[in-house]
Amino acid sequence: MKLKRDIMPPISDIENINIQYPENLQLDNGIPVYIIKSSAIKSVRLDVLFSAGQWFQAEPFVSTYTNLILREGSKSYSGKEIADKLDYFGVFSENIVQRNKAGMGFFILSKYFDKVLPLIADILQNPSFPLSEFELQKKNTHQKLLVGEEKVAFLAAKKYRSAIYGNTHPLGFEVKPEDALKTEIESLQKFAAEHYTQNNCSIILSGNVNSEVISSINKYFGKTCWSKSHKEASINTKFTPSAEKVHIIEKKDAVQSAIKIGMLVKPESLEDINGLKVLNTLFGGFFGSRLMMNLREDKGYTYGIGSRLSMINQNYAEFTISTETGTDVCKGALHEIYSELEKLIEKSPTEEELDLVKKYMMGNMLSMFDGPFMSANVIRALLESGFDYSYLESKIEYIKSTDINKLYEIATKFFNPNSLFQVVAGKCLG
Repeated sequence: MKLKRDIMPPISDIENINIQYPENLQLDNGIPVYIIKSSAIKSVRLDVLFSAGQWFQAEPFVSTYTNLILREGSKSYSGKEIADKLDYFGVFSENIVQRNKAGMGFFILSKYFDKVLPLIADILQNPSFPLSEFELQKKNTHQKLLVGEEKVAFLAAKKYRSAIYGNTHPLGFEVKPEDALKTEIESLQKFAAEHYTQNNCSIILSGNVNSEVISSINKYFGKTCWSKSHKEASINTKFTPSAEKVHIIEKKDAVQSAIKIGMLVKPESLEDINGLKVLNTLFGGFFGSRLMMNLREDKGYTYGIGSRLSMINQNYAEFTISTETGTDVCKGALHEIYSELEKLIEKSPTEEELDLVKKYMMGNMLSMFDGPFMSANVIRALLESGFDYSYLESKIEYIKSTDINKLYEIATKFFNPNSLFQVVAGKCLG
């Protein structure tokens, strides 16, 4: 049949999303494993995650330093040997450090999986913490922070985290470059012994996962008790936000100003969470959002502006507006941001706006399950936030069924401009 390329294909709404649910099993020692299979792919993705993210650190840098030093040496391999062997077998690896979870991810050709897995197990179970590599790590971090201190976006982000969480909270430490040199290697060893353990571990397998792969995982991760501590990871939810709502970081030579505006939100139900997600998308969560249409397309104040609603656990969400503007239009940009917030709580959105947002969000949800590796990202996100697949199911149904009145109720319930923290780094003129 000849294609008629001059006729546009019909456009239809997404009615259903085929969620790819994982196969769940436990290793012999109790570690949960989530599996997304696809025999069409000739590689395996392995994510090994621990409750060892930034939320669990008692002092700055410990979570990140501990994670980074894992690949620098183990009981059986030096850092160079680890790098050479991963490179020889064509393994792509990544360090993972988030608020709650930390660990490592690996993309491995199926034919080499059994050859690489003993190395990976040794890296994660028996790190050697070489002091020379740690000292180099600290110097590199110190240098990166010195460079960061010259960037307004870095300064604004640091002050913003401190403002909403508090400077004594693990997510809000307001560090100086010299602080990167103060961490002792004993802190890393203690952190790893308490958090990089089997009772704090989860494993995600995706791609060409067969019985041999599962058997190998159980052999190297499930047969022995490799916990050094039976301490259960716990999080600190004692936030101590700044008493001041507005923070200005003056940088005289700045040509741009970085703006961060936001707050912590405490949803009471899944319906609240889903409503906030839809409302945030409409407000600043995609290119067609109100913030983009106003500050970029209409006013030309910035190349890009957006808002984000990030669930930090099942009880709290972080709502943040971020942009960079020219110093001469900074005050104008702030005025327009607050103006859009006022509109959000004064009047419900239009049906046309909501319809566009629904289409965008359903399309985005559809792309989340485009193949086994994307589905693995979904599992990682769920483990990070503490939700299960019922959250995604409820989100899909909410997007399809919500209306402008429900969104207006969410806006008036949660978006109080007086509760927002504002940080500007640079110069605020215009």
